[in-house]
Amino acid sequence: MEQISAAMAQRVGAPCEDVRHQTAYFYAGHVIRSEIDLPELPLGDPLCATGSSADPAPFLEIRCADFEMGRLPHAHRLIENSALEPTGAWFETSRLSDTYILRFPHVCEFRIRRHTGVEIDVIPFSKSAAGPTLRHLLLDHVLPRALAHASHLVLHAALVDVGGQGIGLVGPSGSGKSTLAAALSQEEARLLSDDGIVAIPGPSGVRASPTYPSLRLWPDSLAELYIVTPSTTVMTVASQKRRIALDKVQPAALPLSAIFMIRSGETETIEVSRQSVSEACMTLVSNAFKLDPASAAASLSCLETSRDVALRVPVFSLSYPRDFAQLVQVCRSIRSTLPKHSGCGHFCLI
Repeated sequence: MEQISAAMAQRVGAPCEDVRHQTAYFYAGHVIRSEIDLPELPLGDPLCATGSSADPAPFLEIRCADFEMGRLPHAHRLIENSALEPTGAWFETSRLSDTYILRFPHVCEFRIRRHTGVEIDVIPFSKSAAGPTLRHLLLDHVLPRALAHASHLVLHAALVDVGGQGIGLVGPSGSGKSTLAAALSQEEARLLSDDGIVAIPGPSGVRASPTYPSLRLWPDSLAELYIVTPSTTVMTVASQKRRIALDKVQPAALPLSAIFMIRSGETETIEVSRQSVSEACMTLVSNAFKLDPASAAASLSCLETSRDVALRVPVFSLSYPRDFAQLVQVCRSIRSTLPKHSGCGHFCLI
């Protein structure tokens, strides 16, 4: 049975006003307040948890809710049925007035509202659901979608820092982002996140902010990449993936210098090719988190920001053999392809 947090234990089956303790954390460069313990996140300003700090203001608030709230009203509108790869776990997204509902059957439900900030009610369907699995769903699936619906471009991607340059590794779950990011981190790069990037276009270029310091690996990757197995924790009770502890520090956004789209399928050689702007734009759109795919306004915002990023940041297709012995050469190929600053606000290929 998963460990239930103290706040959640008090909340389950109790009125919402019974528990008010909140902790401040950083997520994707934003301050959030949460009644749920989130040990994976860097701690934020303690004053933000009480609302006493005027700067920075919390962008997002996470609250524990009652089981009774989990009874879905008949008037809700179903938007999407989806499966989370590679586990195949199923969830549905629906909408009731200004509230979006993400339901993971037999586990939990999240209700998302946007007012001055974003409010999320978390409804576990049992005490055993309120542990690592719930935190994984919240951190890796719900929060990215909530940020995306607040007009952020949130990419399903890993982010590494190579000499002050942000390098994104884009691809669906199971494509090898985490393994490649971990391999790069052993080649003098700093791993910032293995599953989420917020891309932020600005006057001087595009900057990238990691969602939170994370690295999740399968046992075979752990065994191949590390001589000494690092400290790990459970990601979910249904997965053999393990979380590797990273420094709980929220790094500042850094310049996004290149994005590599990891191609699926077997190949015998390492191949890197630059995508056209239109191809790059569609790569970003197809790998961006979305809360409401049917929303015209959200889709337009995603498309416009993706086009802005594609015009400024080179996007490459990357294919390589799925062979651990080849990872060092893959990392070198990525490094050799990195653009360098030309001194005039633009990048040129080496």
